[in-house]
Formats: sequence, C-alpha cells, structure tokens
Amino acid sequence: MKFIDASTIIKIKSFKNRNFTRQFSGVLEGGHLSDTSSAQSQEFTEYKQYVPGNDTRFIDWKVYAKKEKLFIKRYLQEKALKHNFIIDASGSMAFKGANSSLSKWKYSARLLMAFACHTLIKNDPCSLWGLSSVNNEKTEFSNHLHQLIAFDNLLSEIKPQGISLPPSKLKNYLRGLDNNSAIVLFSDLMLDYPQLDEVIRLMTSKKIKITVFHIIDALEKELPWRGQISVKDMETLKEISLSGESIRREYKKEFDKWLMYCRKSFSVKKIPYFCCYSDMPLEKAIEKYILS
Repeated sequence: MKFIDASTIIKIKSFKNRNFTRQFSGVLEGGHLSDTSSAQSQEFTEYKQYVPGNDTRFIDWKVYAKKEKLFIKRYLQEKALKHNFIIDASGSMAFKGANSSLSKWKYSARLLMAFACHTLIKNDPCSLWGLSSVNNEKTEFSNHLHQLIAFDNLLSEIKPQGISLPPSKLKNYLRGLDNNSAIVLFSDLMLDYPQLDEVIRLMTSKKIKITVFHIIDALEKELPWRGQISVKDMETLKEISLSGESIRREYKKEFDKWLMYCRKSFSVKKIPYFCCYSDMPLEKAIEKYILS
C-alpha cells in the first residue's frame, strides 16, 4: 500500500498490548463502544419482572427487598462508533515546502491511515471521504482490515484540487450521520474567518464526536522569499506578484493571528484540535497525539 506499510501496522497492533488503547481512543474523542454483554458497559433503560429463563445476574436484590418480587435490569446494548474520516482534497493540500519530505496531502493521508488502522483493529466501522469543490470520493463503511486497502486505493486516485471544505457538500454529508457517528477531519483549514466559522457551525450542528487535525507545512509559518516574487493560488490558480521583504512581517503577524483563531474556535466548541507540521516525522506525530 502507498500510504501505510507493514511495519506501521505492526506497531499500531502492538498498542493493544500496551496501555495506549485508552489514550488513542481519547484522541478520537469518545473511544470504543463495542458490543458486550457486560452490564457495567451498557446503558440502563428499565426494570422488567423476572421470569424463569432470564439471566439471574441482572436481578436487582434491593428492589426485591422492598417489593418482595424479582425484577431484572434491562440495558441498551452499546454499539461501536462509526468513524467518518474526512480528508481535505483541495488544491492547497498539494503544497510541499523545501524542508518537507511529504506534501500536506501525503502527510495527512499517512496520518489518517495510521488512525484508520487502529480503528479497524478495534473492530469499529469506518469510512473515508475526500472532500473539495472538485473531489467528492467516498468509501462505504466497513470494520474489516481490508478497508485499509480501499482507503489506500481511494487516496492514491485523488488529485488534490479545488476549494477547501465546501459548505454545501459538507452539509449534505452531515445530514446522513446519526448520533453514533464520529468525524475525524484532516485539513490545512485554508479558509477565511467566516468560512471557518461556517464549517465549525455545520460540524457542531449535530450531536456527534469531532476531532480535527490541522496540517501545516513548516514553510507556511514564515515567508522565506526575498526580492520580487510571483506566486500562484493553488486553489484558484491566480498569479500574484509580490515584494518578499515588504510582506514578510505582516504575513507572520497574520499567520499567527489566524492560527490562534483556529485553536480558539475549536476550543470554544470543545472540539479536540491538533496542529501538526508536515516536517515532523510521522512516527513522532502519531505518538504525540496518542499520548496527548
């Protein structure tokens, strides 16, 4: 596979044999709700009068002491969360700085595959959606490890292009999610302030669990260029002529302001938010978020 190798899968499988499962699940906000017959992990719904053949483990003896009748507790079976992995497939995700070994797209794809692998090892169903104004590719849900192949094939086929996270497509997608869903978003969030507010509003319009991975190239933190330069908007393909020195300071100021706005906007909504730079070794990034 292109975006995950056997050694990474083996390492992620080893997390089950260490104390990483709880931390990793916490990163995905909500953890793993698996099918189980244990009353401790289920939601109590009502009492039902005992009849021969019922499981005696669920008899409430305190109720019997008061009413001298046998009642059992009934529980609502919990189900595994359905993880919706969404990757921003817009043109800006194709950017790769001089000091980065991977573009933001490839870095996001590899990080996503690592998280998807762990989700599937827990037997939770997941799907993948590549989203931009041009791209709209999806997989069906599955909890089988073969889903990694489907994810890898889809990611390999997608060419990042178009505008980031179009609200109309996102809104339609969210309509189909039930309350037992979780969204894990990988994006560079190259949106202006109102657009970012709209994306957050849409994602929080339903009572579902959300985790955001904000992927940034190190070169985007501070402009490195000197003299007169010409740049191209990777989403609109418009050419812009600039003087490097004249905008360096202002750019850094605006970038820091934007980054702080992103952090605060998700924090206010209590959405787990992780900012990661694509020059960070992938193994360190995965471990950092697992342990956070």
